[in-house]
Amino acid sequence: MVSLAAYGMSCTPRGETSSLLYPETGTAARAVVQVIYAGQVSALDQWVLRPDEYGAVVVDHQRNLIYVGGREGRLIAVGIDDGIPRWERDIGGSISGHPLLYDDRLLLLGTDDGVLHAIDLETHEDVWSYTTDGLLRTAPIVLNGVVYFSNSQNRVFALDVRTGTWRWQYERPQPSGFTIYGRAGVSLQSGSDVMEGDILYTGFDDGRVVALDTSSGEALAIADLSAIMEDEFSDVDTTPLLDADEGQVLVAAQSRGVHALSPETLEVQWVAPVQGVSHVSHGIAGTYVAVSSLEGVVCLQHDGAERWRARMNPGALSRPALVGETLFVAHSEDGLLALDARTGELLAGFDVGSGMTAPPTFDAEDRRLYATSNRGRLFVFRVEDDI
Repeated sequence: MVSLAAYGMSCTPRGETSSLLYPETGTAARAVVQVIYAGQVSALDQWVLRPDEYGAVVVDHQRNLIYVGGREGRLIAVGIDDGIPRWERDIGGSISGHPLLYDDRLLLLGTDDGVLHAIDLETHEDVWSYTTDGLLRTAPIVLNGVVYFSNSQNRVFALDVRTGTWRWQYERPQPSGFTIYGRAGVSLQSGSDVMEGDILYTGFDDGRVVALDTSSGEALAIADLSAIMEDEFSDVDTTPLLDADEGQVLVAAQSRGVHALSPETLEVQWVAPVQGVSHVSHGIAGTYVAVSSLEGVVCLQHDGAERWRARMNPGALSRPALVGETLFVAHSEDGLLALDARTGELLAGFDVGSGMTAPPTFDAEDRRLYATSNRGRLFVFRVEDDI
């Protein structure tokens, strides 16, 4: 086991350079980020060909800590102000998802060995844990004392958040053919006006999108977005994006593009033909941002029309973080990139030498952006207030 001393932070990181693109234009200056500190959070392993890190950072202002985990299965608590590690915990399986801080006392953390841990942040021990048969790489959701989450085996679970007691689960059969690597998380519509009660939405490898009753797990509506041609990939691997103002649920099928669905019936309202989309998120001024390793970053209007497209070098793109009018996205080869959310202009890049796969986390309270490189180095940036 590697001790905390091996995970030292520094205020002057070596070997990383921030390259400001288009410095003569007025817009680029708005996207400047300053490195506050950086430090190693996973032990360097020269024998790993692709040491990708997928885990997102979680901020805990009550304890003045951030929590970061990695492929080694170790959770580390780091001081927000000084970057000094306070404690660590060996979880076991690789930490590749987005943990959830619940009720300021529990950290709900999933691992690649299929275990959801509810960690007491005072004792650092499990209050309970629940084991599934698939990877846990998406964020859990808690509502009315119940935690909901999905795994890579096409299953959705509901547990009592206090005890970890099983409430219900919903599952779909595994497709017989090849599927694209990835898994949709769950999204919650609370107090729905169009459907009675609280509704969960998620997608599956067989091209289905399902609306589930949160109290029973019953499927209230199912959409089939599977491709017509048998050799097309129809996986719905994006966590559904809910837009209550427009009355739309946004998802993406790998080979068929971004779909806007009716929240109550899941009928298709429009399709934007962007292939290979891994994330759909909100942009500025009522737009949506679709991130695709095949087609780059695409901004869509609320009716599906394309507003702009930013081509990227080959590589995997993370879920973006929107800060003001700037999109920050991690690139598996090029590091952290900043785009103008209005136009798609590439404003700035931060090359860490190994690329980034984990999604950046923005903390609005401290105006800080957290990102982890594929060699296990945590970077903490200060984001300018006027971007």
